[in-house]
Amino acid sequence: MTLGITFGGGAAKGAAHIGAIKCFQENGIDFDVVTGNSAGSIAGALYSYGYTWRNMLKFVQAATKRKSIWFKYGFLYNSSSIESIVEKGIGRINFSDLHKPFCCVACNLRTGKLVVLNSGKVAKAVRASCSIPGIFKPTPIDDMLLVDGCIVNSIPSNICRNMGADYVYCIT
Repeated sequence: MTLGITFGGGAAKGAAHIGAIKCFQENGIDFDVVTGNSAGSIAGALYSYGYTWRNMLKFVQAATKRKSIWFKYGFLYNSSSIESIVEKGIGRINFSDLHKPFCCVACNLRTGKLVVLNSGKVAKAVRASCSIPGIFKPTPIDDMLLVDGCIVNSIPSNICRNMGADYVYCIT
């Protein structure tokens, strides 16, 4: 049996994902495949990298302390800051370097279609998945301009199933 977990978007919900992971880890439940969208892509990347709920909590607390710096340097407009923060947590790794299969979703502004990100740099993909239109600039990857995946798939449980999950837990 293959277990999957998918993390939905929503900035405040991103921190709430830690509570769900805590419950699962304390009860010995581990997931085989992981998907995420927007803030959920951050949780998914950290979990796939091997973070425990305690490590995730420390990561969020450290990022929150830097919040005033983010606003000072244009965090509301330049999504590259998201990429930098994720890199501080997991490094400049590729999807193939993760301990668990993971992908996140975004929307291609040029086509309006869903893009499943599962190769290349993890932090750049997370940045694209978190690029809320009107707040962050779109993230260019290849010939695409990517924004938050909530536009087309806010909880990518179907993608988790496509990755081989028999059962999918959706954290919204």
